[in-house]
Amino acid sequence: AQIEALGCLESDENIQYLLLGDFSDGPHAHQKEDDGIVASTRAMIQGMNARAGWDKYAYLHRPRTFLKADNRWMGFDRKRGALMALNRVLMGVEGAESAFEVVGSACERLKGRFAFVVTLDADTRLLPGTVQKLIGTLAHPLNRPSDGRGYAVLQPQMELMPSACVNAFVRLFAGSGGVNTYPVSVSNFWQDLTG
Repeated sequence: AQIEALGCLESDENIQYLLLGDFSDGPHAHQKEDDGIVASTRAMIQGMNARAGWDKYAYLHRPRTFLKADNRWMGFDRKRGALMALNRVLMGVEGAESAFEVVGSACERLKGRFAFVVTLDADTRLLPGTVQKLIGTLAHPLNRPSDGRGYAVLQPQMELMPSACVNAFVRLFAGSGGVNTYPVSVSNFWQDLTG
């Protein structure tokens, strides 16, 4: 698994990896393949931990919730919702583990243990030592929230794969794939709007 490859490159025992899972959207809250997905993923994580020699990897999975507007069952608020639910678990909010009732056994060992979360997607490339640099940047006094509350967010440099430039709209707003997009990209509207 890709998460294990990233973990093998990182020897710092203060860095652990968590796989957040959501089922695919569906017409029902529970699909026949759901139990198999959870069981095989749980077994994969257990195997990875056995090879690592300690609990380096964890797995949390959310159930589907009904979204009335789409008339579909899905992970609430998708990726954003999963990260919000994870943050509540990490902060030790009472009852937060219920968001991961499908497989919530890891919630207890995650509570109150981590000050930083680095979110990786399937296509993220992460060189050894990068996590420490990101955490160092986040922990720097100039990057802390000024009122003592809130969050600091970093957006690492992103490059589009050439295969991602599938139409004129994407090429217009993201530039040509396979090159550094920062010198040629237009500004991000929501960042301009919120300052």
